[in-house]
Amino acid sequence: MPESPRMLCCLFMAGCAIMLTPSDALKSLNTSGLVTSKEEARISNHLVCEMSGDSIAVTGEKLLKQLSQCQHLTPDQTKAIQQIFSGGNTSFGPPSTWTSSVLDQLGQLILIPDTRILQSIPQNVLKPWLQNFILHSDLPQNQLVRIREILKSSRTKREIENCPEDKMIREDILNDDLIDELLLYTPAHLKLCLTKGNLVNNISAFSDYPFTDEQLTAVKDKLDEIFPKGYPPAVFSNLGLLEKRIDTENIKQWTINSSSTVHALLNSVSSDELRIAVIQRYIESRVQIDSDFLNVLGPYICLLNEDQLSMITERTIGMATLLDPSNCSSAVKDHLYPKAKRAFSDRHYEYSEYYKRIRPFLGGAPGEDLRALSKNDVNMDIQTFLGLKSSSLKELTPEIVKGLLGTNLNDLRDNQNIPLVREWIQKQKQSDLNSLGLGLRGGLPEGFIILTRPKKQD
Repeated sequence: MPESPRMLCCLFMAGCAIMLTPSDALKSLNTSGLVTSKEEARISNHLVCEMSGDSIAVTGEKLLKQLSQCQHLTPDQTKAIQQIFSGGNTSFGPPSTWTSSVLDQLGQLILIPDTRILQSIPQNVLKPWLQNFILHSDLPQNQLVRIREILKSSRTKREIENCPEDKMIREDILNDDLIDELLLYTPAHLKLCLTKGNLVNNISAFSDYPFTDEQLTAVKDKLDEIFPKGYPPAVFSNLGLLEKRIDTENIKQWTINSSSTVHALLNSVSSDELRIAVIQRYIESRVQIDSDFLNVLGPYICLLNEDQLSMITERTIGMATLLDPSNCSSAVKDHLYPKAKRAFSDRHYEYSEYYKRIRPFLGGAPGEDLRALSKNDVNMDIQTFLGLKSSSLKELTPEIVKGLLGTNLNDLRDNQNIPLVREWIQKQKQSDLNSLGLGLRGGLPEGFIILTRPKKQD
């Protein structure tokens, strides 16, 4: 073995014993660091791949070619290589002048430079080189895919920086047949060329024409750019298909500080998830909920959580006129009924008016309050009756139910197979049911005694 390879081999194999780092071993060669044979190249490559990041940074570009042959580079080594590229003082020249031969010399190191450097490489050089590199490289595909994605986004950014003159959109283009031309616009051109005026004034047009999902997303992105704090009501009420591209993260960034904006939003979005986000955004900085907001909520009051319900006072319930919790959960009705009862207590002896106001809240009423209502000819409709609590209904006798329903009593027969009514029937004496004259069957026969099995003693 020639002298230089022998020295390299000894230094490499016994480096720990003589306390030499790989870079010290390279400096010890009589060749001043130049590799002059295949044996020296093979051994020196091993040494280079073991060098620390600091040692690589000191050598500059001298070892880049050998580093490109290393099967694995540590984060420390990778950082050092990035510093060398970022310095710009290499014999390869600026990235904008790199050729395929330069890329061949760099090999896998092309995966290391930051995005700015990659975007500077001529695309007609980098793209075909990458395609060939992907076909013949043993590197993980995820590394190659990452570079291709970076290149794809950078190309789009460079290709379109300003709206081309022939793509300029006139203020009236969405009002005439020229809107058909927009169907041919790329998403990038739509986002770049739409203006606040021609977009906001004609927003509904984007729901009437067969735009692609990508085009609609571009329009939505443009709206976000124009209105970073939220869309005005004129846009909310005409979103159409664009509404499907709004998510809770958008709403969290918006300024929603008026009942009119809440009203427009609640009627524009199509999911309760978005409505909940709108409600939360509006009331998150408030101590109480006012009556205007309750009127806007209407049936959407069912979406309030326990903390939000606690912000509703008796006074605001009394002032609200469009509030309707009749289809809410039992928990919401139970929370609101006591407040509503107190809010309307001044009309307790005007039963027609009192019942009109309390009716939407009766799903939270206890049995004793329903018994009181039955004495006042309220003629409860069957839908309100079917919304009563099961536990409260069980306390009512057929005679009290007759007083509640009044002229609507026959509707009970038509709904006798509904679980709530069926369960009530089974708890009543058949003779009492017969007194209603509805032909209801399934009650308890005369003399029937219900025995409760005693609990076993532990």
